[in-house]
Parts: sequence; C-alpha cells; structure tokens
Amino acid sequence: LQVAMMNGHLLHDLEAKGQGMLIGVLDSGFENVNVLPGFSDLLDREGIVFTADMVEHDGDVYEDHWHGRSVLSCMAAVVPGELVGTAPMADYALVRTEEVGSEYLVEEDHWISGAEVLDSLGCDILNTSLGYTVFDDSLQNHVYEELDGATIRISIAGGIASSKGMIPVTSAGNQGAGDWYYISAPAD
Repeated sequence: LQVAMMNGHLLHDLEAKGQGMLIGVLDSGFENVNVLPGFSDLLDREGIVFTADMVEHDGDVYEDHWHGRSVLSCMAAVVPGELVGTAPMADYALVRTEEVGSEYLVEEDHWISGAEVLDSLGCDILNTSLGYTVFDDSLQNHVYEELDGATIRISIAGGIASSKGMIPVTSAGNQGAGDWYYISAPAD
C-alpha cells in the first residue's frame, strides 16, 4: 500500500527496486533485524553491508530500540503477499545515532559522525527519521530562529552531505500537535 501511495509500484514494475544503491540509515537502533523473517531476503543476499553504533560503540545495532527497524522495513522488508519495501534490492548501512532514554545535543554529534562514516562508504542516500528541537537540558534547546538550515550543526552536516552528492532524506518532525509545531533539525 505505501509503495502504491507514492507510485513506487511503477518503478517496481520496471524492476527498479534499489539495485546498485547504498542507503545509510541513521536511527535509534535496529532491534532484531538480524532475525526477523521480514528481513530474510535482505540478510540472505548480504544486503546489510555495514553496521555501527555511534552511541555505545558496542558493535551491535540489533539489540537497541525498534524505531530504526520500522524505518528500515518501509524500505527493505519483504513479506510475500503482504509487504514489499520501496527499495528491497538496495544495500544498507545501519548506524545507531540516537539514545532513546534521553535527549541531549550529543546525539547530533553522533549523527554527524555516522554521516561521515557513511560518506566514507560511498552512500547514495542518508535516511534519517529523527529530528532535534528541545533537549533534557533546556540550555541546549534550539530556537525557531536557528532553523535556517545553516546554523544548527546537524543541519550544516546534512548540507555538507548533500554537497558531496549524497541525498539526505529526513523527517520533518512529529511535533505538529504539540508545543513545538515547526520543522526540526536536520530537516530545516
């Protein structure tokens, strides 16, 4: 259904399913991606070419949080007769940059480090379904005036990634119904 909503089925009908692309996913973790049946096609063809944990540096992104798994499933999962991701034949590099138990500015630094690693791998696309505006320490909070794409360091890094030829794809944020209803960094 999601593929058809974006007319991606037209690409799939032409056998364009992400072949030859390397997509870097920067997120909170990819819990159980290494064992879930929806990722068996991806795993069997060794389509996960790199993983890194920029938060704990323990080398295991499969034990941390479900959000990255959900994001990856939209692109890479295959459940015959039920679900096909938008780019099921792409290769993926999975990088954990988010600590879900807290919100501090250092997570932007984790993202920047992850983006640098993904650049060194030659990623074509950086996918990020994260956004930053307010933090546990209010002194670190971003203010609306900073959301110009050129002030907040994660947004600057996204611009640099773009200038190097990568395509950063980021969420706008999920706070539209709350106190913060503006776009978040790095989407700005």
